[in-house]
Amino acid sequence: MFKKRIIKDVSRNQFANQNIVRIKFGKKVKTIGVRGFYNCNLEKIIIPDNIVEIQERAFTNNRLKKVILSNNLEIIESNTFKNNKIEEIIIPEKVKEIKDEAFKNNQLKKLELSNTTTIGSEAFNNCLLKNINLNKVKNIYGSAFANNEIEKLDLTNVLKIDIFSFYNNNINELIIGPNLQYIPNYAFASNKLSKIFIPSNIKSINDNAFKNNKIEEITLNEGLEYIGTKAFGNANLKELYIPNSVTKIDEEICPPTKIIYKGYSYEKNLVQKFGT
Repeated sequence: MFKKRIIKDVSRNQFANQNIVRIKFGKKVKTIGVRGFYNCNLEKIIIPDNIVEIQERAFTNNRLKKVILSNNLEIIESNTFKNNKIEEIIIPEKVKEIKDEAFKNNQLKKLELSNTTTIGSEAFNNCLLKNINLNKVKNIYGSAFANNEIEKLDLTNVLKIDIFSFYNNNINELIIGPNLQYIPNYAFASNKLSKIFIPSNIKSINDNAFKNNKIEEITLNEGLEYIGTKAFGNANLKELYIPNSVTKIDEEICPPTKIIYKGYSYEKNLVQKFGT
């Protein structure tokens, strides 16, 4: 038989490691404390609007499939819903930041971010997301969306991405916006990109940034200054034109191919010695 409790207050670790599958929050509850329901057996929760704060790891290690969040939350803290089975989530309009690993290791197929501007490291790592709308998002940190199934990605309004941000997805269409300045290590590695357009605002493409894709065509524009080691590793390129603005090129930026740089053609993948 399920254990059913009506909750009036939730303090730190209060119900951690207990066999609770259903909960109902009282109208006076404002905060759910750190690890409040850590490692229970919860399957569904409705968090009413009187709750304004959910602290770290509050619902980590449950069996949650459905979660409805309070409209008065402003931050989703680190690890809050990590290691569950959540299939879809609507982030309320007041939430501006989703912190590290908040939804890591779930079964998310649908995500609505509303007005969120900052997404922490591994926030949605290892889910099942195919489509995401990042229109309001400005900052995306390390591995935030790694290990999903994202196919199309529009970063038009994004200001910053981090290492491994979109590692190991199914991305076959990518729009890099006018506000990004560099592509970090492994940011788009292990995807399904066949064509890449790098706009002139990008100054640096770092190590392994696009490694393990199906790249057949790359357009690099003037303004680019640096290309890191294996930036296009394991690509299927026949030739690569490097803009004159590039001043440093590291080793093995791509498999052996025809590289055209400053009017010269090189049948090599090591061209850093030709930088100025």
